[in-house]
Amino acid sequence: MYLITGATGFIGKNLIEKLSPDEFYVMGRRNVGFANFIPFDIASDKEIVIPEDINTVIHIAGCTKTINKQDYFKVNVEWSKKLIEASVKAGVKRFILVSSQAAAGNRAVKEDDECEPVSIYGKSKLLAEKEVLKYKDKICIVIVRPPAVFGPYDSDFFKTFKMVKSGIAPIVKNSKFSYVFVKDLVYSILELTKVDVTSGEIFFVSADNPILQTDFMNIIAKIMQKNIKFVKIPEMIAFVFAFLNEIKAKIVGKADIFSIDKVREIVAGNWICDNSKIKKFIKYRETPIEVALEETYIWYKENKWL
Repeated sequence: MYLITGATGFIGKNLIEKLSPDEFYVMGRRNVGFANFIPFDIASDKEIVIPEDINTVIHIAGCTKTINKQDYFKVNVEWSKKLIEASVKAGVKRFILVSSQAAAGNRAVKEDDECEPVSIYGKSKLLAEKEVLKYKDKICIVIVRPPAVFGPYDSDFFKTFKMVKSGIAPIVKNSKFSYVFVKDLVYSILELTKVDVTSGEIFFVSADNPILQTDFMNIIAKIMQKNIKFVKIPEMIAFVFAFLNEIKAKIVGKADIFSIDKVREIVAGNWICDNSKIKKFIKYRETPIEVALEETYIWYKENKWL
């Protein structure tokens, strides 16, 4: 039996689609129709109580964008700390933390490279990893570090599709980046719940070959049958736009992914990770990028996003 956090988010929705309703509990702030639900709000001091029949916790929930930067630490670090403590207390066998490549920073290509996060978000995810790893001698811990993730339900890369549709795409730095299709990511997460691993293992989960930002958008343009023009944006201008976007976010009360923190990651350069380690543990699966992006585009159209 699984306990899943973040089930109403982008990755979580794709994950639970692979499970039957009687295979998992969901932990979160509100129940939107789950058969097994455990209410929890990080803002409260309520103790987390995990049912006895839970064997594996998959902790996906996290803060990726916020108006208040302290939310990164409150959600990403404190929730992870409370959840791992409750998992140990309940006798859970395996704890999978879905972290991020941002925790390692863009200089770390392999899992054992030194971590140098460049964003506040990345620093919070690294701290979450460290909190969880304190218990690796009491519970089997597996950490997954996905790079850029796209696919159905995603609202962040959706903005890229909208730019391509408009025919104009601003580029701050045409860097190479590793990526993973969300359906390949959730497949890998579920496979990692079944295999023998040493507690404390960390895995990058990505496609084999990184891609340039312009090449990524050109594939989308081909799928959408659009012509696209790339407009170079100076780094300083990007920071100014991000600053103004943060002011707007505070006024309307809704966080946006394009922030100063995100620009820090953009200007850092290439974001490339090596997926060779995970291939030693599971039968790895990678959907061709053209197929994955077309499936994502079709989902956006069918669900009236585009």
